[in-house]
Amino acid sequence: LFRSVMGMGRMEMELDYAEDVTEHRRALEVEKEETDELKQKYKDSVDKEKAIAKALEDLRANFYCELCDKQYQKHQEFENHINSYSHAHKQRLKELKHREFARNVASRSHKGE
Repeated sequence: LFRSVMGMGRMEMELDYAEDVTEHRRALEVEKEETDELKQKYKDSVDKEKAIAKALEDLRANFYCELCDKQYQKHQEFENHINSYSHAHKQRLKELKHREFARNVASRSHKGE
């Protein structure tokens, strides 16, 4: 049944091709012998991945708002947040608290004199 569907000679051609491919296949990573060169290659790739992860972490830190304690993934999201009402409100509130604290400290120092 299988031969009739594939056509004349097609089955032999497929089997020959499969045989060639399996004879000359690439070795899997686990089948390779561990040489110093291969170990160095693996070590370099791990170091490169760590460097990329560190760079991404540093990049993400650039899009963090300490005032609101919010992290953003994209520059545009961060810009929208900085220009938002809620961020401006928190900033004004922080400045107001700072001025009140400074005024209280100043008034206490005048009372003490």
